[in-house]
Amino acid sequence: MNSEELKKFSAELKEKREELSISLKQISQKTRIDLKFLEAIESADFKIIDEVYIRAFIREYAKSIGLDPENTIRDYDFAKSGRPAMKEVKINSGEETLQQGQTVQKVYYSAPETTTDLNEASVSEVKNKYRLIIGGLLIILLAAAAIIFFGRNDTIIIKETPYEEVLKERETLENIDRYELIEEKIASADDTLLASGKLILKIIAKDTTWLRIVSDGGTPDEFIIAPNLSRNVIADKEFNIIIGNAGGIDLMLNNIPLQFSGKTGEIKNIRVDSTGLKYLRIDDLR
Repeated sequence: MNSEELKKFSAELKEKREELSISLKQISQKTRIDLKFLEAIESADFKIIDEVYIRAFIREYAKSIGLDPENTIRDYDFAKSGRPAMKEVKINSGEETLQQGQTVQKVYYSAPETTTDLNEASVSEVKNKYRLIIGGLLIILLAAAAIIFFGRNDTIIIKETPYEEVLKERETLENIDRYELIEEKIASADDTLLASGKLILKIIAKDTTWLRIVSDGGTPDEFIIAPNLSRNVIADKEFNIIIGNAGGIDLMLNNIPLQFSGKTGEIKNIRVDSTGLKYLRIDDLR
């Protein structure tokens, strides 16, 4: 590793953190990353951090101080190779203003993908329900008006529903219908995958936990899952998983709970396939 470029990279992270008046202890409490590893990141002492965790720790550090994780990892790779990090350039009125020695990098952004897409037919069905509800309210209001204006000697008092309540009721119905549609689609998708012989591993978080999952020998997926949340991953044959907090999660394979156990803060290395769960040696992490 090029020590000078890495020191510059680490110093810029520390400077950004101090500008925001965020302490390393606060970052450690939020991310569950040991304080000594955060100090190592800021002092460019990366040799004390296992290579398996360096990128995940840098991503979480960057998010904690408001930096883009992927751009920060890019800068780390440049510093590690001894090249200066590429700088983004603000473009005004079609002109680019550059400082000497800087490199232009154009960054393109795309809309985030959603986990579940509602098709046009589903959206149309929801809209039709709204029209029926609004139409029914209008009929009631017209009927009440007719009784008031055309009634003989009877005095009828009509209590009109406040407009805010009508909007609130409509919003509630909208959310209920939308969530029911999403849940039906997720259940339908899971049934389709199970019927095709896929493995669906559900991770249920009891505590903040870092995981690194490789499905069928593909690209590793690293993420941190927060308490009371769950996440599904899919494979054809097997999952190889490193768990940073073995006491923080439960596992289900194709809707069947797996017999997985571990202590809080304990690192586990496991393999999951159609036959169940197998514990691997920590030496096999690499």
